[in-house]
Amino acid sequence: MRDREWKTVIIGVGNLLLRDEGVGIHVTKELEKLHLPDVEVYDLGRDILDVIFALEGCDKGIIIDAVKRGGKPGTVYRFKSDEVETKDSINRITKAVSVHQIDVPMIIGIGRGAKLDLPTDIIVVGVEPKIIEVGLELSPEVKKAIPRVIELIIQEIHGG
Repeated sequence: MRDREWKTVIIGVGNLLLRDEGVGIHVTKELEKLHLPDVEVYDLGRDILDVIFALEGCDKGIIIDAVKRGGKPGTVYRFKSDEVETKDSINRITKAVSVHQIDVPMIIGIGRGAKLDLPTDIIVVGVEPKIIEVGLELSPEVKKAIPRVIELIIQEIHGG
């Protein structure tokens, strides 16, 4: 359970068994090594429903995931939650924003609809995958993007 001292929650989602789909988990493993103050890091894997509970009561949330937008593999994307939460956005963007059956924008929308105490400031950081098939290794393009993702997250933590 989170103590109130935590200000920012970082959540990695994805499936480590599907190569680039696991990028969010790989990033959280690297972030845990940094011991960031006032930051709590969660590896939620495929437990996408737990995202809203991890976000509840924090000041800022950052979610890391594989994001299929049709860009070059390894492209890093940044979305504010209000850019993807509206009903129109969910209808228009959700399939392009996540490779999950239930995706991040949908879960945030569910949490807000349920009147949970979610932060106003939720950022989704995504990486365009190259390979989503059974395997444990990230593609070289996605692996190369991890330092950029971490840099972007550090900027977000410090007021981006």
